[in-house]
Amino acid sequence: MHDTKLVLVVDDHADERAITRIVLEHFGYRVSTASSADEALRFARDRRPDLIVMDIMMPDMDGVEAIEHLAEDPRTAQIPVIAYTAYRDVYRDRLDRSHFVETLEKPAGPARLLAVVADQIGSPRAELEAGGDANGRAE
Repeated sequence: MHDTKLVLVVDDHADERAITRIVLEHFGYRVSTASSADEALRFARDRRPDLIVMDIMMPDMDGVEAIEHLAEDPRTAQIPVIAYTAYRDVYRDRLDRSHFVETLEKPAGPARLLAVVADQIGSPRAELEAGGDANGRAE
């Protein structure tokens, strides 16, 4: 099932990681999680996910700093990253100058989360985008 698109969810709060993971997995995405920006950077370099959903306010290194590291590395520079934050107004200037493809405000309902993810990387599986069903058969 490695043809399923991989989303990395980065958040220092376990409940936020779990909720986001459950929603995305329910709709068919493969999801991995990271509890820190450092962990996310290592994962992104090694596994190159299709998309990263990044919390902004985290200890040690915030999401804005993390995306700068991703943008500087040729292995990860093309990975789209969505900022996921409850503090959009606090970080507005930094977010506006960053490489995030979208900013999603917490708490986001499942429909909004799915819409933003799908807008960036499409359906969970390539054959669904090509007109096939969930088993890869053409409709």
